[in-house]
Amino acid sequence: MRVWVPLLLTLASCSFTRVDVADCRDSTDCRAAFGFGWVCGGDGLCAQAAPEARCDTTWPPDLLTNPAQGRRLVVGTILDTSLETHVARANATQLAIQDASSAGGVDGREFGLIVCSSEQNASFDSRTRTEATVHVARYLEEVLDVPIVVGPYGSGETEASFAATERLVMISPSATSPTLTDLEPIPASDDAPGRLWRTAPTDVEQAAQIAADLAARSVTNVAFIAQRGAYGDGLVALLEARIAGLQVVRFETAGQLSSALGVVADGSASEVIFASSSTADSIDFLTAVEADATFDGRRFFLTDAAANTDLLAGLPSDAGFRDRIRGTRPSLDPVRAAAFERRYRVAYGESDIDALSFTAHAY
Repeated sequence: MRVWVPLLLTLASCSFTRVDVADCRDSTDCRAAFGFGWVCGGDGLCAQAAPEARCDTTWPPDLLTNPAQGRRLVVGTILDTSLETHVARANATQLAIQDASSAGGVDGREFGLIVCSSEQNASFDSRTRTEATVHVARYLEEVLDVPIVVGPYGSGETEASFAATERLVMISPSATSPTLTDLEPIPASDDAPGRLWRTAPTDVEQAAQIAADLAARSVTNVAFIAQRGAYGDGLVALLEARIAGLQVVRFETAGQLSSALGVVADGSASEVIFASSSTADSIDFLTAVEADATFDGRRFFLTDAAANTDLLAGLPSDAGFRDRIRGTRPSLDPVRAAAFERRYRVAYGESDIDALSFTAHAY
């Protein structure tokens, strides 16, 4: 995989704040003089890149302003900062950046990290999470010329960011939809490594495990409520091929989710699979079915996107209801997982790493 690209920046669409000036041939000159947050303008003078409120956290903390940090190989990461699981993944990425730097970096150059939030939050702007993800991905590529991003975390957000950028290499620890493979159909090689990578397995294995679990329990009357988009689309195709007579109902908005629940409630499915890249959707689904008497006695199956502490915090408290919920989660090599868990706890204290899904994949 390409580790670094020359710092060539197209600046026509960017705005800058003049703080100091110096002649430059490219942004490398400016970063050596002022820090990574500086770029070479079209007039041949260094300028400070326009700040982005969503990308105000870095490692080291003075990455953008200290000239001594200007030679670092900088990686970005994009996360929803309102979710504990996402924060844990970003922490894991920072550990990897720090450990790689301590090991000497690449050709003697240490790494740096820029952390960008995709949270849907009016204190930033009016963007949805997917829109915010695309926005910061373009900022990292077009303004700061960051070559690599760890993320995005969701399959739909990864698909949207890939379409909106031209050079940015994306390494997602949790975008598992097999539909993403079709975005770069040519096999990767050293000469053409491609821009889209992931460290988690695709949903092909997850679908096989779901179908096997249902078969082992002799469950044959199954409904599947799936979010529209890369994640849900991929799982629908995979599960329809494995589960005979699967009832599929799709949703995109909260209103459509409510309608989907009504369709399934009127049916006879004894088990309902639910898939959404949004933890909030999964919590809304479980809250709704617990309160609806037509779902009494039915069982529920959540896909791996719901396997996180944020879901546990929002689950209905009734123990009997919880006993009717099953799900999948990514598996890890036990030896490597134990080593990572020790490393994570040294840096961030006691944490239930097993409940923080895909955290090890982000390291």
